[in-house]
Amino acid sequence: MSLTCFIDKLDSKNAEANNLKAELEALKNSGPVSSQASVSKPTYATKVASAPKAAVATAPKSKKASEKEQLSKSRKVKATTCFMIEIPSGMTVARQEFGKR
Repeated sequence: MSLTCFIDKLDSKNAEANNLKAELEALKNSGPVSSQASVSKPTYATKVASAPKAAVATAPKSKKASEKEQLSKSRKVKATTCFMIEIPSGMTVARQEFGKR
């Protein structure tokens, strides 16, 4: 019973796919369709593409200036420390913290 149901559904999907393929071929053969809506209303992408681009020219930095900039960036970096302490199996954390052995 389930096999016949599966075959019927597969046949209906094949028929639907063939109808869509035929419709696609018909649309391809009909030629380009001119759309009035896309011509009258420009999109954001077309506005951005046609807008003039501002040229930004940067002067090459000297070695000394680039090193100074690197140093200033490195001073602003936040560093955190993380200590890992190994505690032997026979000792407790409290004893290890206070240095008792």
